[in-house]
Amino acid sequence: MSIIVSAIIILFVFALLFLTFFFISQQIILLKQKHLFFLKSLGVNNFELSILNTFALLTPILIGFTLSIFGALIIQNTIINISFSYLNFYHCF
Repeated sequence: MSIIVSAIIILFVFALLFLTFFFISQQIILLKQKHLFFLKSLGVNNFELSILNTFALLTPILIGFTLSIFGALIIQNTIINISFSYLNFYHCF
Protein backbone atom coordinates (compact mmCIF):
# COMPACT_ATOMS: atom_id res chain seq x y z
CA MET A 1 0.00 0.00 0.00
CA SER A 2 2.78 2.42 0.87
CA ILE A 3 4.49 1.74 -2.45
CA ILE A 4 1.36 2.81 -4.32
CA VAL A 5 1.07 5.99 -2.26
CA SER A 6 4.75 6.76 -2.85
CA ALA A 7 4.33 6.21 -6.59
CA ILE A 8 1.31 8.51 -6.70
CA ILE A 9 3.20 11.21 -4.80
CA ILE A 10 6.18 10.90 -7.14
CA LEU A 11 3.88 11.17 -10.17
CA PHE A 12 2.25 14.30 -8.75
CA VAL A 13 5.67 15.85 -8.08
CA PHE A 14 6.79 15.15 -11.64
CA ALA A 15 3.52 16.53 -13.02
CA LEU A 16 3.97 19.67 -10.92
CA LEU A 17 7.56 20.08 -12.13
CA PHE A 18 6.46 19.61 -15.75
CA LEU A 19 3.62 22.12 -15.45
CA THR A 20 5.89 24.63 -13.72
CA PHE A 21 8.53 24.27 -16.43
CA PHE A 22 5.85 24.57 -19.14
CA PHE A 23 4.39 27.81 -17.78
CA ILE A 24 7.80 29.32 -17.07
CA SER A 25 8.96 28.49 -20.60
CA GLN A 26 5.76 29.92 -22.07
CA GLN A 27 6.24 33.22 -20.23
CA ILE A 28 9.93 33.43 -21.16
CA ILE A 29 9.10 32.85 -24.82
CA LEU A 30 6.48 35.60 -24.69
CA LEU A 31 9.02 37.96 -23.10
CA LYS A 32 11.71 37.09 -25.65
CA GLN A 33 9.39 37.12 -28.63
CA LYS A 34 10.66 40.49 -29.88
CA HIS A 35 14.28 39.32 -29.69
CA LEU A 36 13.44 36.04 -31.39
CA PHE A 37 11.69 37.83 -34.26
CA PHE A 38 14.67 40.17 -34.62
CA LEU A 39 17.14 37.25 -34.71
CA LYS A 40 14.89 35.44 -37.20
CA SER A 41 14.91 38.50 -39.47
CA LEU A 42 18.72 38.51 -39.32
CA GLY A 43 18.72 35.02 -40.81
CA VAL A 44 19.25 32.82 -37.76
CA ASN A 45 17.69 29.43 -38.44
CA ASN A 46 15.05 27.78 -36.26
CA PHE A 47 17.42 25.18 -34.81
CA GLU A 48 19.78 27.82 -33.43
CA LEU A 49 16.86 29.81 -32.04
CA SER A 50 15.52 26.67 -30.36
CA ILE A 51 18.88 25.85 -28.80
CA LEU A 52 19.32 29.44 -27.63
CA ASN A 53 15.86 29.51 -26.08
CA THR A 54 16.30 26.07 -24.46
CA PHE A 55 19.57 27.09 -22.81
CA ALA A 56 17.98 30.33 -21.65
CA LEU A 57 15.24 28.27 -20.01
CA LEU A 58 17.27 25.41 -18.57
CA THR A 59 20.26 27.29 -17.17
CA PRO A 60 18.45 29.17 -14.35
CA ILE A 61 16.30 26.13 -13.54
CA LEU A 62 19.32 23.82 -13.26
CA ILE A 63 21.25 26.33 -11.14
CA GLY A 64 18.28 26.79 -8.83
CA PHE A 65 17.71 23.04 -8.60
CA THR A 66 21.35 22.38 -7.73
CA LEU A 67 21.49 25.11 -5.11
CA SER A 68 18.20 23.98 -3.58
CA ILE A 69 19.47 20.41 -3.20
CA PHE A 70 22.57 21.60 -1.33
CA GLY A 71 20.48 23.98 0.77
CA ALA A 72 18.06 21.17 1.67
CA LEU A 73 20.94 18.90 2.66
CA ILE A 74 22.40 21.59 4.91
CA ILE A 75 19.03 22.19 6.59
CA GLN A 76 18.46 18.44 6.97
CA ASN A 77 21.87 17.98 8.59
CA THR A 78 21.20 20.89 10.96
CA ILE A 79 17.82 19.48 12.01
CA ILE A 80 19.32 16.01 12.55
CA ASN A 81 22.15 17.42 14.67
CA ILE A 82 19.73 19.46 16.78
CA SER A 83 17.35 16.55 17.32
CA PHE A 84 20.15 14.11 18.20
CA SER A 85 21.87 16.48 20.60
CA TYR A 86 18.78 17.72 22.47
CA LEU A 87 16.47 14.71 22.33
CA ASN A 88 17.18 11.27 23.69
CA PHE A 89 17.27 9.16 20.52
CA TYR A 90 19.20 5.97 20.02
CA HIS A 91 20.86 5.81 16.63
CA CYS A 92 23.44 3.30 15.56
CA PHE A 93 25.00 5.28 12.73
